Amino acid sequence: MTNLSLLLKSQLQEKEDLTELLRRLVILIPNRFFYAPDIYTEYYQFYQIDISDSVRKVRQYKRGSAQERTEKEMLSSLIQLYHEELEDLANRKRQRLLELLLQQGRQDQKASILALAAKYHIEKWLLSLESER
Repeated sequence: MTNLSLLLKSQLQEKEDLTELLRRLVILIPNRFFYAPDIYTEYYQFYQIDISDSVRKVRQYKRGSAQERTEKEMLSSLIQLYHEELEDLANRKRQRLLELLLQQGRQDQKASILALAAKYHIEKWLLSLESER
């Protein structure tokens, strides 16, 4: 992994504008890393409780019954809403992170790129993106 960091560091020295690389870096960070601590708030916990309750309801009906189908449809809708909320949360935080990174000076941006790439194990992806150019 150290070799990847050194290679990435050398590529960063050659780049004049780091804006596009920062955008790609932030996009490559998986959504789940943006959930905390918000996912532990009441808002998201209510979703989790509602989903658990719906799963219990689905399990109490006979397989293939109309009630089971109705509950499954409601559960599916609830899960989809929950995932959309999580996606929105991640996108908002991702945008905020990008704004903060773009406000930094060049040296700080390079340090942030190296730190984030190592933290989220995405050095290979960043290097492959750069080699495509």
